[in-house]
Amino acid sequence: MDFQFIEFDSTSGVCRITLNRPEKQNALHAGLIEELNRLFRQLDRDKSVQFVIIEGKGKSLCSGADLEWFSESTRLNEKTNKAQFELLAKMLRKLYNLPQITIALAKGNLFGGGIGLAAACDFVLVEESAAMAFSEVRLGLVPATILPFVVGRMGRGDARKLMLTGKYFNGKKAKEIGLADFVLPDGQLEAGLVNLLADLQKPAIGAVLDCKNLINKVYSGEVGTNDYERTAQVLSKRITSVEAKDHISSFLKKRMMQK
Repeated sequence: MDFQFIEFDSTSGVCRITLNRPEKQNALHAGLIEELNRLFRQLDRDKSVQFVIIEGKGKSLCSGADLEWFSESTRLNEKTNKAQFELLAKMLRKLYNLPQITIALAKGNLFGGGIGLAAACDFVLVEESAAMAFSEVRLGLVPATILPFVVGRMGRGDARKLMLTGKYFNGKKAKEIGLADFVLPDGQLEAGLVNLLADLQKPAIGAVLDCKNLINKVYSGEVGTNDYERTAQVLSKRITSVEAKDHISSFLKKRMMQK
């Protein structure tokens, strides 16, 4: 696939996506959003990829929306703007719903949409010195397209405090409020990624991916406590899989040897 604003490489079940607008700190604009939408559609069908890593070239993962793009949007009508911002919302939803385990490597400046991009991933690794803020209200805007993914991680209370004030916070604070899963010393994101991938590959990866899919359906309201037939079907299908049979057999053999 031909891309101008992103680079990607798939090796041994791991796809690494690098946002490639370092001169703009990888700020989101129409072209970058369109390319991410296109790549995510491809990954949704790619059964050979188990992990998707999102990172940024240069000093930042993603500094939010490109203000030049937003400035141009102020001269467009509401219908045109709605269409282009729907593409942003759909891109985040595609990322959130990918069948692979998704991991964001967050560093540098992460504002607004940059935080939303990370929040749509399953895991977020952040550097201690990362500078983060929901700066939309300072610009007369609302963090509308990212809000469902961000609030799903940090809750309403912290969302109010940070979104209504536009206050800056760092990687350590992001970890405290649930926006990040691991906070690492500057320059140690790669080491943190290696450890996380090792932990994720210890369980049966097929079970991990099915578990992610069910968690997302429960969170979205698609599956609830009354959907016992669906949840029972998920378990019955998995228990007859080759992967489950192998892991259960291996576990029982180890337990017998320990007696």
